[in-house]
Amino acid sequence: MVPIDPKDKGTWGDSEHRLAQISETTVIFKDVVQVRDAQWWRAFSRGYVTQWASMYPQQTDALIYAHTLDDIETLAPLIQRFRSTPQKKAFVVISGGALCPCEQAAAKLGWAPSSCHDRRFKVFDLEIGSIARSMASDISLMQEVYASMKGLLRIHSPALVITVGDVNEHVRDALSLAVSKHGQNTSFVLIPRDSVPHSVWMADVRLPALYRKIFSPFPKPMSLI
Repeated sequence: MVPIDPKDKGTWGDSEHRLAQISETTVIFKDVVQVRDAQWWRAFSRGYVTQWASMYPQQTDALIYAHTLDDIETLAPLIQRFRSTPQKKAFVVISGGALCPCEQAAAKLGWAPSSCHDRRFKVFDLEIGSIARSMASDISLMQEVYASMKGLLRIHSPALVITVGDVNEHVRDALSLAVSKHGQNTSFVLIPRDSVPHSVWMADVRLPALYRKIFSPFPKPMSLI
């Protein structure tokens, strides 16, 4: 047995099992690890709340929701402004699936397709329809959006949840319900499509001031005119 010095971690050996992890997990079972990681990241993208996330919620300026590719195209100026403004933290949330394929959405934002799989999230893909398999049911649509958004709200604590004013009414209701029940100092903002280019100033305003002066919490979603 090799002697160790309790005060010198260098003599402790492989205390974090790195050698075993490298030789056994990432080499011999590399494909298994990739599948496992992909499943975990898909779960995180859909609002799965881990114990760590519950203990250490993040602070985000905005979650910008797009239900269709048209919504992405409309919201693109606001998304780009938030993402390019220093000290601002905003993410895009898309319905995914057949409604808003992630790689097509990324292309409309001028992002590489890899943005959909990047471990540093830019886009949360809810993959709507991957569970119910049918978008014929308005109840299923509302349940899937609500279930994912409540997790994302708990993890990221956004000051604003933003979408277009004429978003699908069941999606609007799901977003509004998630914000009212799970948002911490979160406001739900509906922006008319033709007003989006004139709303990019939101990214330049300090969120506490923006929240206090304009978007104080209301029981119903607000329209930004």
